[in-house]
Amino acid sequence: MWRNVFIRWNASLPLHEILIPASWEVLLTSVCKITIGSWVQHVTVTIDASCSMQSIGLSEQLRHTLSLPDTLSYDINVSEGCLRLGPVIGILAYKGKQASQEKLETVRRFLLDYASINGLVYICSLDGINPRTRTLTGYYYDPQAEGYWRKSDRLPYPDVIYRRKKYNRNRAYDHLIESIRWKVFNPYFFSKLELWRSLQEHPQLRHHLPSTQLWKNSRTLPRMLNSFRSVYLKPVRGALGDGIIRVDQLRSGYAVITNRMRRKYVRNMHDLITVIRALKRNRSYLLQQSVAFTDHKRHIDFRVIMQKNEHQAWECSAVIARYGHKKQICTNEVHQIFSGQHALEHLYGLNAHQIEGVYHQIKQICTSACQLIDHRFGVFGDVGIDIVLQSNLHIWLLEINTLHRHDVASYVRDDPDLYRKVLTTPLKFAKALAGFS
Repeated sequence: MWRNVFIRWNASLPLHEILIPASWEVLLTSVCKITIGSWVQHVTVTIDASCSMQSIGLSEQLRHTLSLPDTLSYDINVSEGCLRLGPVIGILAYKGKQASQEKLETVRRFLLDYASINGLVYICSLDGINPRTRTLTGYYYDPQAEGYWRKSDRLPYPDVIYRRKKYNRNRAYDHLIESIRWKVFNPYFFSKLELWRSLQEHPQLRHHLPSTQLWKNSRTLPRMLNSFRSVYLKPVRGALGDGIIRVDQLRSGYAVITNRMRRKYVRNMHDLITVIRALKRNRSYLLQQSVAFTDHKRHIDFRVIMQKNEHQAWECSAVIARYGHKKQICTNEVHQIFSGQHALEHLYGLNAHQIEGVYHQIKQICTSACQLIDHRFGVFGDVGIDIVLQSNLHIWLLEINTLHRHDVASYVRDDPDLYRKVLTTPLKFAKALAGFS
């Protein structure tokens, strides 16, 4: 593979011919196939002595068909008579026809290590897909451009897509993913119920799942409270702590606490069910055993960021301790953030050897969970897993977030390199998935 190759446009060159330097001749026949993203063309290969090792000559006609900036450097991969120029990576990250400046700046952070990626990386939406021309409208990254982004309506279908937005699928999206042979990672946003049903079938993971039931009728809650004095109710489809409720069994009744810190006390089960039904508003809910760990009335859990690397293997990029606000029932609104190691040392009182053992177990559990969702729901490469570590060091797995916030790593002051690693790893995986590792 050649790196840092630039495109030279040639006005006299026909579309079905390319110019290459003499040093490439040994790997290419006189006729080959060239691919750029999902665009494919059979071409005649001509040796051009004026071509440097760092350039490839393409027809000016192609420039009017596809947006292929000649200011960017690309990688060239040659295999079995096929020359691949890329990578071409699409990031589905906004809705509508325009991306906000805030969104562009957020996505730009994924490209902090662009020099190791190269190629055409762009941000797009479902509204920008054009199945007829097999192109997209979006914004491609150009480190030399003012503001780093340039808009184009002729971006080629990519080699791979990194999905960062929830959409209702449509025909255009289906055409896109079929055209790129389903090379999409984080392709599906499973519900809490789908995830729990999948995880509880895994013999090793089952031991790390809190007891969970789907709310079916008014008898479900009493059954859970007979087993556990504190129960969480979570929307089957929900995020950022929205709609979470906790029910505590008291000596003389029940306490109902919402994620917005509203409290209500009732004396009997009939009144409790009435209150819960009003809060549920006909939404589907799960009931889950409370496994909360608290310190000075603050809930504490860990966000484990699992990502696939340039070798397409799962690795643990970060373990981050999240301290909630006092008396809140979850950590979605974070009061303090520390590295996992800091919390294990200062909060749990563990020594270096014990911390190493806990980290090893966390990575094992989370890797197994990631491999399972790969098998059940499609190719994933970037997830945030929420776990609770109890005082006896038992690990509870709560959720897997496929649209987790990477900026949580920026608040870990005792590990300044962590944020960059968390941001840049997904595109390294995207490049490998595209076939340019």
